Amino acid sequence: MIDDIKNLPKGNLDGDGIILKLKNVKSRVRTADCYPTILIDKKNKIGAILHIGWRGSYLRILEKCIRIFQDNFYSRDIMAIFGPGICSKCYEVKEDLFNYFPREYFHFKNEKIFFDILTFNIDILKKFGINEIIYPPSCTFENPILYSHRRNEKSRILTILEMF
Repeated sequence: MIDDIKNLPKGNLDGDGIILKLKNVKSRVRTADCYPTILIDKKNKIGAILHIGWRGSYLRILEKCIRIFQDNFYSRDIMAIFGPGICSKCYEVKEDLFNYFPREYFHFKNEKIFFDILTFNIDILKKFGINEIIYPPSCTFENPILYSHRRNEKSRILTILEMF
């Protein structure tokens, strides 16, 4: 979490998320099938930008971020915005993910396994009473104007958060 301009690192940071409580500072994530996710607490003027893929979901990055909001800032009115990511009917995964997530987030078709990463993370939000949730109607794999790692594209979607 960065809450003082003196703590602002120079250059790019590696990681899957950052919490900002600074005005006029931008943070960004690059994605292509993973979900860029923004959390906003307007009352406390806190924002977070997360890169949510299967690893971040397994490590509960969204849940950890919400707990920081609630424990450190007493946030009770959080809004979540998911940018474009891969939908459940296109997110084919290997069997090993069964060890990491509840079975209800998987479905099978033509002997292939698919994971519903968006619903998994939306359910985390709902568990914390977060109901103001915006999510994309479009899938990065299905929509040719969006970048998709599975289409072997090198380009990425850039999502930016700036607190005012």
